[in-house]
Amino acid sequence: MKKQKVAYNAVNVYRIDPDFFIQIGVKNVVFDLDNTLASAFDETPSEECKNLVSELKGMGLRVIIISNNGPDRVEKFVKDLDVEYLSSAFKYVPRRIKKYLKVNNVDVDDTIFIGDQILSDRTYVKKLKGRMILTEPLVPRDNWITKIPRFIDRRIRKRWRKNQQLGTQCPYRTELEDN
Repeated sequence: MKKQKVAYNAVNVYRIDPDFFIQIGVKNVVFDLDNTLASAFDETPSEECKNLVSELKGMGLRVIIISNNGPDRVEKFVKDLDVEYLSSAFKYVPRRIKKYLKVNNVDVDDTIFIGDQILSDRTYVKKLKGRMILTEPLVPRDNWITKIPRFIDRRIRKRWRKNQQLGTQCPYRTELEDN
């Protein structure tokens, strides 16, 4: 079997058993925003998103959102979540992300990064030498700017899946939720 390209994979963040984060020894959970936590067209977080963030914070985990989106989009979305965030992250060149993590005392070794895109999320996490959970996009509809990267992403995922390089599947919640 070839070397894993990401540490873990999941259908989406809402299916992951929150205890998994404690089991793997993380203190910080860094989420991508668009198509990981919410659709790129959702202006505010869903109840499911609010509940997840609240649950993770209640477990003593630090929740951070890192997005390539501009401050207007990200600030409006995170307002009700009361979490730290970095907008306009320029994930392809993670200088801003490294600086943000350093200034805010976020140790990469104590952090799990969660995102839905190989070309942006996995690229910056790899450069940081961090661990990542790669999720499937929440919804098929995307911003126009991500159409080409998403096309490339699908081809890469197909190859990684075939070669069993998508990492270990995260354990899922056992209880059925009424959402």
